[in-house]
Amino acid sequence: MANESSLQQLIWQEFSSQYLPEELPPKWEKAFIEQELPEMAKRSALRLQHNLKTSNVQDLIELLENSGQDPEHPLVQVICDATLIDWSEEPENWIVLQKLLYLILVNLKRLSFT
Repeated sequence: MANESSLQQLIWQEFSSQYLPEELPPKWEKAFIEQELPEMAKRSALRLQHNLKTSNVQDLIELLENSGQDPEHPLVQVICDATLIDWSEEPENWIVLQKLLYLILVNLKRLSFT
């Protein structure tokens, strides 16, 4: 089992470098959510997998699943702090973060079976 704080650090690094406010649209548009977000999630999954031991991928998948269901989850706060975006308070932001976390974990699952 991977140390949860090391997984949170990995997520911090990913989100603080790839999901900053200036890198995201000022308003969530359907085209971005349907086209760009899946690509961003795929690239994130590749980077995360590259930085993890194979045995820890499942731990990260479980962490992403749990945090995507709970806006009060500690990992959500880590992501808010890393991106300087309040993902959990704004309903539109929360929906986008849930989708992003789900897409990352789907890609991680896909990568772990190849």
